[in-house]
Amino acid sequence: LSVTVDGKKGEDHEGVAKGTPVFSETGDQVAYIGFHGKKQFVVVDGKKGPEYDGVSDFVFSPDGKSYSYKVQVGKTQAMVINQAMGEAFDQVGGQTLFSQDSKSFAYAAMKDKKWYIVKDSQKFGPYDGVKDFVFSPDSKFLACAVMRSSAWHLWKDGLTGKSYENVTSIRFSPDSKRLAHAAQLNKQLFLVEDGKEHKAYTTIDAPVFSPDSRHLVYPAMKGDRWMMVLDGKEGPDFDVLGMYQYSPDSSRFAYLAVKKKKAAVVSETGQSEWYDSLGALVFSPDSKSLAYKAVKDKQACVVVNGKKGKTYDDVHDPVFSPDSSRMAYKAVKGAKILMVLDGNEGSECLAMGDAVFSPDSRNTVWLALKDKTWLWVVNGRETDTGFARMLGPVVFDGSSKLHGIGIVAEPEPECFRLEMSL
Repeated sequence: LSVTVDGKKGEDHEGVAKGTPVFSETGDQVAYIGFHGKKQFVVVDGKKGPEYDGVSDFVFSPDGKSYSYKVQVGKTQAMVINQAMGEAFDQVGGQTLFSQDSKSFAYAAMKDKKWYIVKDSQKFGPYDGVKDFVFSPDSKFLACAVMRSSAWHLWKDGLTGKSYENVTSIRFSPDSKRLAHAAQLNKQLFLVEDGKEHKAYTTIDAPVFSPDSRHLVYPAMKGDRWMMVLDGKEGPDFDVLGMYQYSPDSSRFAYLAVKKKKAAVVSETGQSEWYDSLGALVFSPDSKSLAYKAVKDKQACVVVNGKKGKTYDDVHDPVFSPDSSRMAYKAVKGAKILMVLDGNEGSECLAMGDAVFSPDSRNTVWLALKDKTWLWVVNGRETDTGFARMLGPVVFDGSSKLHGIGIVAEPEPECFRLEMSL
């Protein structure tokens, strides 16, 4: 068995592990785990590493330049970073976590029934348990939860916080300056933000910081009622809370709420009317518009800033243009589907892809199936060239050029790249 990458056949092996090969996030590197008798090894970009009794949990760093995997050597385990094997332990837990800048790594390991945190060349511990590693977005800080004497603590770069029955949902703010987590004490849950304990509830969900790091929100349950807590202030109570979303500029916040089996959208402008069901919340890039699918009495529409559009049998989630001035969504009429672009209906077809806007927002394209043929619809006009099948979406190369890949079935199946200039 061999692995072929970009047409180049690799070395033959007795086997290749399930779940491999894997590619780096950049797509430039590829690796897989191979077998030789009872031994296993890693091959990275065609270069075979040492053989071990077992290999698992391979992962690339975000930049693809580093990698890690766990190995079994006799009765011990170790983590290998870039083919350099680390200290041997009785057990190594899961994959290595790399920082976003790929310069640091961390993992948990156990020896003599005690757990340790391994961060780069440092080892911290011993602890009775270690879980939930998180690097800050700027890669400068590492946080996790550690257990000592049956109590859990927040751990950050060697410093251990107050003891709790449990510590979960550790989150850094996008600017890396704030740190929050959920904690349990006396069978109640509450948020701890930069060491300050918030009000206790029956339970809470994971906290979410706004993109600008200034706001913090989390759902909380008091008794059997759910409410959204934004910057420490409780919102109205509901039976259930659904999706919640900040606007791109962090100035707005909205969420879905359910009461007596009816759904509504709650935002800084108030609460919408009640509907039978709601779709995903979609903010425009400039944060000025909020759109969502709404269904009532088996009829669906798109609501934009509280204003309902035309009703259909069904609609799909809306898409805004990059400059926020335009919007498109798919609408269903019986067995047909059509695109609604800037409020104007396009022609009906059997199936349809999502609308794609050009970077300057002036041009649009989507795929439409008519009479067993996939066509491009560019700025509302169908192209003459059709395909039996499209491989992936149409992509804009700048604001006036686009391309896609399709397959024709006759006289024999053949793949083509179609390019267009507008």
